This record gives sequence, structure tokens and C-alpha cells, in this order.
Amino acid sequence: MDKKKIKLSFETYIIEEDKTWFTAFDHNGLYCNYNGSEEAVLEAVIPDERRYAFRLYAEIKKYKSRIFLIPFSADEVAVYDISKKIFTKLPLKKVDEFGQKKLVNENAKFWCSKVYKRYLFLFPHNYPAMAIIDMHTLEISYVSDFVDELEQLSVNNEPYITDVCVENEMAYCSCACAKAIVQIELKSRNIKIIKVPVHVEGFNGILKIGRNIWLIPRVKGGVVCFDLERNTTTLFDDYPEGFSSSYVPFHTLYKCKKGILLIPALSEQFVLLNTKTGKMENIKYLSDLICGDRIEDIYSCDKTMAYSMEDETISFMSGKDYGFYKVNMETEEVFKNEFYITNSYPQKECYSLANLKPGYNLIFVENEAFDICDYIECVEDLLRLRNNESKLLSIDGKGLYEKLIRI
Repeated sequence: MDKKKIKLSFETYIIEEDKTWFTAFDHNGLYCNYNGSEEAVLEAVIPDERRYAFRLYAEIKKYKSRIFLIPFSADEVAVYDISKKIFTKLPLKKVDEFGQKKLVNENAKFWCSKVYKRYLFLFPHNYPAMAIIDMHTLEISYVSDFVDELEQLSVNNEPYITDVCVENEMAYCSCACAKAIVQIELKSRNIKIIKVPVHVEGFNGILKIGRNIWLIPRVKGGVVCFDLERNTTTLFDDYPEGFSSSYVPFHTLYKCKKGILLIPALSEQFVLLNTKTGKMENIKYLSDLICGDRIEDIYSCDKTMAYSMEDETISFMSGKDYGFYKVNMETEEVFKNEFYITNSYPQKECYSLANLKPGYNLIFVENEAFDICDYIECVEDLLRLRNNESKLLSIDGKGLYEKLIRI
């Protein structure tokens, strides 16, 4: 019997001269694609983690012969030694060791990370501290005081840090839970929280150009330009015709020759903001790559994944067809690649989020029996996504389990 070709999706990747490393979006697996071929190789299944789950790892970073896998819903940091082909697992402190926190969610630990010299900084999404890994010794240290301050400033139940940009040795972080940015000196690890005088309640992406910090909204609202020196803001909210998204419209934003490009999360438009005129334009030839009917077995609700930009070339995975696109914004040339696996893993489809849209009923598909913990996680994910008109639901997984076992 011929083995089924399964299209792979990912949110994080590393490109080397002759290969691309990535972790799967919807299951446990570290993959490598050699020499640009469609066929990917399953290098390893990460030990002591679930086999089937969304967003186990938010990012991966390579340092010398090691690949560091940054946990989002996974329990621990995973470190893969490429030459020895073995994993080392780095346990994190339990969240209750940092004291009571109102915004903590163990299934959403870290979303972004940065390498500084021999250290890897993990910025807290809903973990109650910034974790810093010494990539030589694999020791982890923590900085948590600023999280307490963010909780005091919080105006919603959204995450702490959603995006990071680095200039020289200074990291600037967007905050979803507060009208603020976090400024971190990577060398000294001194941290300063800067309040942003604006009505937008929390941010989802950040870009620094000169003395200006550009921020995009987490829930809804316009793009904010924050002048660090004058402590003033300018709001850009004249979105293009047909633009619609009330929750997490964009992932991040990049500077290009024509202005600032907004990368869609749940919105259906790549928006170009002209910083001189304030005009916002739908880049249709890009938007067409993410709009329309989705192919079968698409689980992500995001319109783009695995996004990055180098020079004038934007790269991203489309949430419509899991095609990985590279688009030159000067010539408008489009290059598409797809990644497949043909061995027997993955084979278990636990749940589908493909048809979940605002205003629609929750959709749950069970193709075969699976563990009660996976079932609970599925229900939690669906409920969070269903409540996309405002802030996330607060869900008690333990309480849900106790109710389910009585059925």
C-alpha cells in the first residue's frame, strides 16, 4: 500500500546553506528539509512531550551544533545536539514558585526569543518570568520582578510579551496586557517599563525606527507610532476597504522601502502603511495568497505562519494551503515551496480548527480515540478561539476534567 503524503506546517524555522530545520505546528516532531526538496526528514520526536498538540514550540534557535526549542505549550525547553542526534531537556521552574499571578497560563509559556552572545533570552508570553539560558552550560536563570509590575498595569487578560525587536544591545518588547512596552538592556539585564499614552489596550507587534516605536494592536484599533523622546503618540487607523478583524489582526510589522508592512494573523490583508502620508493599502497580490477556501486538513486559524523578512523579500507560510511563500516586494515575483512527509507519522488527527470563524459554532472532529488530557486541551483551545471578540476565556482545565470524568 502506498503511504500517504502528508503536508507539513510550521511556525518557526532555521535556514542553513543546504537545509531547513523546523518543528511541526500540529504534532511533536523536529524536521529537516535537505537541499530544497519537498520531502522532509523526521529527525526526532521530542522525548517526554505529547505526540499530538498545537504549538508545542513557538521558536527554535541554533547555536553552534545545538538547536534550542522554545516551549509554548510544551513542558520543557528541548536542546537537540545535531552531531550526536540526542536531546537534552531543560525543566523550567514551576509557575507557583514565582507566587500568585493572575495572567499565568502554563499552555502559553514563551512566544519569542533572542540570542545575545552565549545567552538565549526567552520572553514571557504567559510564563511568570523571563528565562535566560546559558547556551554553553545549559543553566537557566530568571528575571521576574517586571512581570509583577505588568500585572499591576494590566487592562485585560492578554499575554505579557508578544513581540521583540533589538537595536544594539537593547530589546524593546510589545505588551498585550498593558498600554506599555518593556525595555531590556541585554548586557546588564536592567529592565524598564515605559507607559504608552494611547487608548489602544495592548499590543501584538513592535518595530523601532529611529526614536519612534511602532506598535500594532492586540485586540483591535489602529497602528501606534510612539515617540520615545517626546512621549507622544500618533494613531493610524484608516484601514483599506474590506479590512475586517476585531482580534489579533496582525502578528508583527516590518520596515520596507515603501513603508511598513503589517503581517496578518487573523485579518485577511497584508497592509502597507505609508509613514509619510499615513495611507494604508491592501497589498492584494500578497493577500490573495492567504484568502479563499482552505484545503483539507488545515488546522491553523492564522492566515500566516513562519513569517520573516530579509531585504525586500517577505517569507511566510499561508494558512490557506500550507504553502511556504517567498515574495520579492520590488519585482512581485512569487516563489512557492511545500513540505511533505510520507512515513507513517503523523497519522492521528485529533481535532480540527479549520472551519472555526467568528460567529460560527465550535467544531470538533474526533477521528479516533485519544487521551482525556488531549481532549481537555482541545476544548480549551476551541473555547479560547471562539471568544475572539474580546479577551480570552479563563478556563479551569482541572475543573473541566473533574466534570468530564463524571459523564
